Amino acid sequence: MVVIPPTVPPLPRERSHDRNLRPGDAFGWLGAGWRDLWANPGPSLAYGLFVFLLSLAITLGLVLLQWDYILFPALAGFMVVGPFLALGLYDKSRRLARDEPVSLAGMITPQIASGGQILFTGALLCLLMMLWMRAAVLLYALFFGVRPFPG
Repeated sequence: MVVIPPTVPPLPRERSHDRNLRPGDAFGWLGAGWRDLWANPGPSLAYGLFVFLLSLAITLGLVLLQWDYILFPALAGFMVVGPFLALGLYDKSRRLARDEPVSLAGMITPQIASGGQILFTGALLCLLMMLWMRAAVLLYALFFGVRPFPG
């Protein structure tokens, strides 16, 4: 006869993942971002313009290549890759907090201490976006076939 051992309560955790955040804390973060923008607006606006033009070029490329059927999944995929594109803005905030000089060149090539982890996360996000795009194309083909969308 097999005897099941008694259950043991879980060990106490050293660190709780509960941050005790209030819903209004997000407004404080938005205010800090707004202050960072106006502390030195030139590099932030140029960086944002660059990301906008890159997104516009990708969107126009999809339309010109007549791949507009994957336009909406691509727009959703941009949200997956968005945190990787925002690294320059994060670096600007870090530099402002340390009273270091801020430049557009520094935002485009941020010096991040955990570069390997950022590279891995960026590669993972790109793979996730590619998987998302492939799934969306297959779903489109299953429901509409290979003919162009009539609408």
